[in-house]
Amino acid sequence: MKTLLLALISPLKSKGTREGAIRGFIGIGKEAVRTGLVSGGAKVVGSEVQHHDSMADIDWVADEALTKAVMDALRVLRPPSDSEVTDSLNVANEADNQISSRLQDVLGDFFAEKVMVDAVWARAIVGEDSNQSPV
Repeated sequence: MKTLLLALISPLKSKGTREGAIRGFIGIGKEAVRTGLVSGGAKVVGSEVQHHDSMADIDWVADEALTKAVMDALRVLRPPSDSEVTDSLNVANEADNQISSRLQDVLGDFFAEKVMVDAVWARAIVGEDSNQSPV
């Protein structure tokens, strides 16, 4: 686990190394995903994907692979809602605004935005789902 965590968050690691670390967490299971991604790894990846230096095709492909890996890992914690029509978090609602803030704290802005489109999934990731243990 320590090796995967270092591969994920250490500066100057390649995108392929980071993706491999995320896939390793997925292979280990929920607790590893929780430790690796919800405890700061997703923020690191999201920041890197948002602020890459060039628009080269190779960067875009690597960014997409990293983004997909993180989203796959978050699905290990709890799958998104099955319904085609889901409610997103309503930040005008105080409770949803708090969930949104917690998502941003644990996942960073980039991945919080992707998860907020499914309020049930968002609540579960931050441990507000009564049917799931806290994440």
